[in-house]
Amino acid sequence: MNDDLEEYMQNVEKNLTLLNNLLHDVKNNKRINNIDLPQTESAGFNQLISGINNLADEFLTVKSTLNEQNSINKLRIIIWQIAARKYLSDKLIIQSLLDLIGSFFKVSYASFYRYHADKAVCEIQWKKKAYKSTLGLTIPAHIYKQFDSSGHVLLYTSNIPGNLHSEIIKLFKKADINSFLAIPYKIKEKTFGFFSFSEKDPRRRWKDIEIEILKEVSKIISIKTMEIHAEDALMQVSERLDKKVAHHTLELQKANENMRKDIKRRKKIEKALRESEKLYRTLIFTSPNPVILTDLDLNITMVNRTALALSNIDYETLIIGKNILKFISEKDRLSVKNNFQALFEKENLFTGEFLFLKVDGTPYPAELNASIIYDSEEKPIAFLIVIGDLTAKKNVEDALEKEKELFEVTLRSISDAVVTISRDKKVVFLNRVAENLIFREQSQVIGHDFQAFFSFMSRNNSEYNERLITHLLDRGDPMSFSLDTQLVLSFGKKIPIAGSGSPIRSKDGTLIGAVLVFRDISEQKEMENELLRARNMDSLGVLAGGLAHDFNNILTGIITNISLAKGQISNSDEVKEFLLNAEHAALRASRLTNQLLTFAKGGAPVKESASIKNIITESASFCLSGANVECEFVLPDDLWSLEVDRGQMYQVLNNLIFNAKDAMPQGGKIILTAMNIEITRDNMITYGNLLKVGKYIKVLIQDEGSGIKEENLQKIFDPYFTTKPTGTGLGLTSAYSIIKKHGGYIHVESHPGIGTTFEFYLPSTGILPKTENTVLKLDFSGCGNILLMDDDEDVRKVVVRLLSKVGYHVISTTEGGQAIDEYKKAMEKGSPFDVVIMDLTVRGGMQGMDAVQEIRKYDPDSRIIIVSGYSNATIMSHYKEYGIKAVITKPFVIEAFLDSIKRICEE
Repeated sequence: MNDDLEEYMQNVEKNLTLLNNLLHDVKNNKRINNIDLPQTESAGFNQLISGINNLADEFLTVKSTLNEQNSINKLRIIIWQIAARKYLSDKLIIQSLLDLIGSFFKVSYASFYRYHADKAVCEIQWKKKAYKSTLGLTIPAHIYKQFDSSGHVLLYTSNIPGNLHSEIIKLFKKADINSFLAIPYKIKEKTFGFFSFSEKDPRRRWKDIEIEILKEVSKIISIKTMEIHAEDALMQVSERLDKKVAHHTLELQKANENMRKDIKRRKKIEKALRESEKLYRTLIFTSPNPVILTDLDLNITMVNRTALALSNIDYETLIIGKNILKFISEKDRLSVKNNFQALFEKENLFTGEFLFLKVDGTPYPAELNASIIYDSEEKPIAFLIVIGDLTAKKNVEDALEKEKELFEVTLRSISDAVVTISRDKKVVFLNRVAENLIFREQSQVIGHDFQAFFSFMSRNNSEYNERLITHLLDRGDPMSFSLDTQLVLSFGKKIPIAGSGSPIRSKDGTLIGAVLVFRDISEQKEMENELLRARNMDSLGVLAGGLAHDFNNILTGIITNISLAKGQISNSDEVKEFLLNAEHAALRASRLTNQLLTFAKGGAPVKESASIKNIITESASFCLSGANVECEFVLPDDLWSLEVDRGQMYQVLNNLIFNAKDAMPQGGKIILTAMNIEITRDNMITYGNLLKVGKYIKVLIQDEGSGIKEENLQKIFDPYFTTKPTGTGLGLTSAYSIIKKHGGYIHVESHPGIGTTFEFYLPSTGILPKTENTVLKLDFSGCGNILLMDDDEDVRKVVVRLLSKVGYHVISTTEGGQAIDEYKKAMEKGSPFDVVIMDLTVRGGMQGMDAVQEIRKYDPDSRIIIVSGYSNATIMSHYKEYGIKAVITKPFVIEAFLDSIKRICEE
C-alpha cells in the first residue's frame, strides 16, 4: 500500500512539473507545438491561463492530501514499532507514544489519566516545553464517567454541559486549557483510565484523524498491557510449578524411602489428605469472610473471591505468591510480622486490628484472625488468615467520636458557663468557663452532687437552688435567673450572674436531666458603675468649666487691682507686704482651679515658661500642709526652665506627693529632687531609648513607705487600677498622660518594706528661668490703639484702667459682634487697632472665636491676643495655627500681660 502511495505521489509531482512548464511556455512563447495561441488581450487566452492554473491547484491539493496521508501512515508504523518492543514496560510504552503523537499533532498536552476510586489522576504526560506540567491533576468521577458510554469526549469552553459547566471551567482554568479530547483506556471492556489531548488555544478543534490515532494508541496499550500481565502471570505460574515440582520431588523421595515399610498406610494418608484439602478448599472458597492461605514465610498461596473483592483485585494471579505484609500499612507491618512469629513459636491464635492496603494503596481498617495449619504429622505447614472489614464500624465510631468532639469543643468554646446535671442531681458535664468560674476541674466535679459546687442565691441571700431544682428536674420547666442572682463559691465569694436553665429530654420525651447556661456579669456591673462615674465626671467637668470662667474673671479683677495698688505705694510701705500676700493667695486659688479643670476635662497642655523649682515647692507646701511627713528638697539653683502647662504640672506633682504621703500613714520623709540632664546619642541607651536627644529636667519623688507589690508594678498606670479602698484609680493615669503629652517619660521603682521612687523627665529649654519680679513696674509708656472685648464688666473696667494708665487708647465692647463693628470703623477712619484683646467665652452674644474668624477674614494682618478664664477649645493649645499672636489665661500676671501687648505692638 505504501509503495502504491509513493508511486501515485511521484506521478502527481511529474504532472505538476509539466503544468508549470506549459504555463511558462504559454506566457512567454505564445505557441505550443507550432500552434499560434490567442492574443494575450483576448478572452480565450485568459481562459486558457485560468484553466491551467486551476488544474495546477487541484494537483497541489492532491499532493498535500497525499503528503498528509503518507505522514499518518508513517506515524502508525512508528506507533506499532514502539508497542512491539518487548523490553519496555507498559508505562515506558505509554510515555513514548505520548511523546510521539503529542509532538506530531503539536498539541499543548498529551496525557494519560488512571482511575483511582472516585477520581482520575494524570500520571503520564507529554507537554510543550514552555508549558507548565499538569501531572497530578485530578478529575472527579462524575465528570469522567461519561467517557465510558461515549467512546470519546470532546470538550470546549463553548460546549460544556450546563450541569457541569462551572466545575469544568474551574478545572480548565486550573490546568490552563480550553480544548479537551479524551479516549477511554479499557482492558477486557473494563475502563482503567483515558488518554487525552488538551490545548490552551480555545480555537483548536480536534480532527477525525487525531481522534482515530488516539483511539489506536488506547487499543495498542490495552493489548500490550494484557500481554505483559499474561507474561507475568505465566512466569509466576512457572515459578510456582518449579517450587511445587521441587517440593513434590523431595516428598516423593521421602515417600519412596518409607513406601516399602508401610505402603498401605501411605495410601490412607494420601486419601485423607485429598479429602482434607478438598474440604478446606470448599470451606475457603464458599466462606462469606475474606480468607487467605499463606506459607510459613507469609507468601500467599490461596485466596477466596471475597478477599479479592475486598482488595479490589480482579484476578487471583495478581496476588498469589506475594507476601501478605505488602498488603498491610507500613506502620503496622512490623507488628503483624512479630505477631505471626509469636503465633508460630507459641502455637496460639492471633487476633488484632490493623490497616490493610487495597491494590491501589488505599488503606482500610480490618481485623486479622490467624491460626496455624498442620499436616498429618502435626507439623505446621501454613497460616490460615480470616480478615474482617472494619470500615463501616470505624466510620460509625469516627462519626460518633467527631460528633462528640464537636459537641464538647462547641460547649468549651462558648463564652458562657455550661453545666449539665442528671435527674439525680449529679454533675454530668461542665465546660472550661464553668471550671474557671468555680476554681475546679472536671475530674473534681463530674459524678458529684450538683449542690456541693454550685450554690445560687438572690441578692437578699435567699436560697435559689431548691427553686431551680423544682423547676428543671421536678416540673421539667425552663427558667431564667433573676437579675439579682449570685453564684456563691465555696470560700464565700459571690459572683453576679445572668443566664437560664432548660430541661433535657430523651427522644421519647422522658425527662433525663437539665442544662444550665450562665455567665459572670461582674465586668458588666463594673462597667455600669464606671459609666455612672464617668457621667458624674462629665457633670463635674461642665460645672467646673462654668465656675472656672466666672471665678477666674473675679480673680482677674482682684489680682489686677492689687497690682495697681502695689504700683501706688513705696516698697518700704508695710501695706506692700499685705498686698503681696493677697496677690500670692489669689494666684494659688487660680492654680487650684486650673488643677480641677485639668482633672475634669484634660486636653492638650497650654504651655508657658516655668520654673520646676517653684512648681515643686508650691505643690509640696499645698499637699503636705498639716501632715506628719518631713519633706527634704534637693533643688539646685541652676535648674533650667520648662515650657509646660502649669496647671497640669501641679496636678502631676500633687498626685505623686499625695501617693507618697499616703504610703507612710505613721510618718516618714519624702525627698524631692530635680536635676538637669542632657541626652545624647552616646548615652541614649542608658535611658532605654525612651527619650529623644535633647535637654531635660529629671524629677524624683522618694518615700519611705511600704512599697508596691511586684505584681502591681505593671498595672499602676492603668486606668481605674487602685489598691486604695477609696481611690478612683485615675491619679497616676492622669500623671502618665500629662507627662507623655509634654514629650516626657515617667517610671517607677519600688521595693517592699523600703520605699518607692517615682522618676519622670520633662523636655527643657536649656536656659535658666527668668527671676520673677513681684513689684509692678509701670516704667514704660504704651502707645497705640487697643480693642478689648470681655463680657465681664469688672474685668473690662480694671483692664481699661490698667492699659489707659500706661498710655494706651482703649475701646471696650461686651460681645463679638460689637468688636467686629468697632474694628471695621477704625479701619475705615484710617486709625486701625494695634492689638485686639478677645475673651473666648461670652454670655448672651457672639463668642470670641467667631469674632476672631470674622476679623481675620476682614483683615488677615490683624494682631489678636486671646484672654480666657476657661476654655477647652483647641485654640488654647494651637493658637498659632489660627493666626493668634498670644494666649493669656485669667487671672494673669500684670507684667506678663503688659509685656505681651507691648511686644506685639512693636512687631
